[in-house]
Amino acid sequence: MKQFDDNILKVLTKWSYGMFIVQQDFGVNCTCVSFTTKQPKDSCEKCLGTGKKIRIKKIEAAPQNNKLIFRQDFTNETATVGKYYMKSDYDIKQDNIIVDIDDVDIVQRIGPMNSDQHQSVYFMCETNPKKTNVQLFLKNFNKIVGRG
Repeated sequence: MKQFDDNILKVLTKWSYGMFIVQQDFGVNCTCVSFTTKQPKDSCEKCLGTGKKIRIKKIEAAPQNNKLIFRQDFTNETATVGKYYMKSDYDIKQDNIIVDIDDVDIVQRIGPMNSDQHQSVYFMCETNPKKTNVQLFLKNFNKIVGRG
């Protein structure tokens, strides 16, 4: 139903704003990857510490944050799970990195959202926050894209 799809896209457009996606080419290693340890340099400005050739794209997405609580052995561990909704125009893969202002999130799962016509109108990415070297990542990222 075209009207249904158009209404979904209107809502998505209203709540979306600009952010970036860092897409890795998992078949091409960066020159910073150590020959012996196979580990990348966290401070590399070419790959942002991913160890892979990267491409940075500006995208429009609408974020939604949820908090999940995991209980194990009588302890409470909390993990933040982010959700981003975007038009189905973008080619986003698992382990790509979304940079939203000062949040750096790793894409864990991508779910296409189909209309009544069984066509993908938009999709949802579930993410987890990047946990290591976030400030160094952002410093190098901002240098590459020319932000503050």
